[in-house]
Amino acid sequence: MKEDSQPEQINTNTNNDPQKSGNKVPVVPVNIGKVDAPKHPDTSNTDTRQRKRKPLSRFQCWTIGLAGVGILVAAGTGLAIVCQDIIAHRTLIEMQLEKRPWVSIDNTGEKGIVPFDDLTIQGSTANFPLRVSLKNFGQSPAKVEIRADIVNVGYDTGATLLTAVENTCKSQGQPESTYKGWPATIVPGTITYNHTWSPEITKITQGNEIKPTIVGCIWYQATTGDTSLHKTPFSGQISMATDSKRAAVEPTNPIQIPPKRAIAKGDWAVVDILMKGTAD
Repeated sequence: MKEDSQPEQINTNTNNDPQKSGNKVPVVPVNIGKVDAPKHPDTSNTDTRQRKRKPLSRFQCWTIGLAGVGILVAAGTGLAIVCQDIIAHRTLIEMQLEKRPWVSIDNTGEKGIVPFDDLTIQGSTANFPLRVSLKNFGQSPAKVEIRADIVNVGYDTGATLLTAVENTCKSQGQPESTYKGWPATIVPGTITYNHTWSPEITKITQGNEIKPTIVGCIWYQATTGDTSLHKTPFSGQISMATDSKRAAVEPTNPIQIPPKRAIAKGDWAVVDILMKGTAD
């Protein structure tokens, strides 16, 4: 007897497949703002209660106190060392300033810058024989030289004169530190320095007027110890000694030199002598 074979029935009903069914899986919303990490039982109140600190022991207090005192002592010691160094440096400078020479023009009495002979004009040059009284106000002897010129600045006493002094000191040059030709040595006290300056007459003439002014620097150097070079800039107006009424000329109102061949020693003078510029 032949058996009837029937194929197995395959369930093709897809209504039970959740992926294919129209039924949605329920989703529960989560509020992430309320998700809290699990709290440790020993630290559950740290955000609401203040921790209690143990008081410092006496040993800790002493340690902190001694450390503070040590810092203050170290700072005070450092400050004291700095102050002592500053005082020592200033003292050394003061001692050097006291010992160094200080040379300038001695304007006391009839001194200063005065003629020691007649003023003469020979050819294209004029000759001004002048005696300069110098004084060393310091405590050390010094070698000294005057490097100057006679120019025409129209008897100016301001910026034009200052520029002439500075330019002359630069153009004449300063002695070298090993200079051997110092013409004079001055101990603490006074000396006179005689020199005849002979500028070209055209340099000191303005029209028919001769208005000469001596400008320059006194250079000097200590004979021992610190041999630094020092200078004293100066100026002086060369004028007739008296006016037309034979009255002595006012120092601040010089009178021009007439174009004569010779002017007697007593008839001309140097007035309004100034320490013009910065001395060092």
